[in-house]
Amino acid sequence: SADPSVRANTALTLGLMGDASAIPLLESAAKETDPRVKFEITAALARLGNKNAQNVIISQAFSKFAEDQWMAMTICPDLPHDVAADPLLTGLSEPKDMPPNLRDLTTRRQLVAARSLAKMHSTEGAKVAIDNLRNPDPSLRALAAFALGEMLAPQQIRGLSPLLDDPDPGVQRAAAAAIVNIYARHQQD
Repeated sequence: SADPSVRANTALTLGLMGDASAIPLLESAAKETDPRVKFEITAALARLGNKNAQNVIISQAFSKFAEDQWMAMTICPDLPHDVAADPLLTGLSEPKDMPPNLRDLTTRRQLVAARSLAKMHSTEGAKVAIDNLRNPDPSLRALAAFALGEMLAPQQIRGLSPLLDDPDPGVQRAAAAAIVNIYARHQQD
């Protein structure tokens, strides 16, 4: 397709399907120039077990660019635990002497890492998520809710309930989605 979003979504879908027969098709698109499409192709190949693609995703998790870190960390739960755990645990860390103007970028990285770790059945990021339920930035409160939605059990939902009345509608939706996710996860058990 001429539309990069269609190509990116196609790569995403092929990777999430988990069918290794898609690897040759994804590899044939190696000359893709659109950065978003390239990322989704690499992520799909990583999900399908391509070690080189997994290494690219892991290296992006350590990138100096915050957006690269976040995007890579969202893929990590779909990779083997021994490949993905280290970058996510590192993502929870807080650099010393962080300038105030970069604090939100660090918090966002920590919350993305916390959610991804939770998808891997780890509660290592619980403190980061809980600590940000009252963050003044609504996008960070929403990320905290999403992270806890991957960690909490149904009997712990009352910790998210106040966010249903948050003044920001995005936080309200994130809290509702997190609560639905908690019940859905536990219904599968």
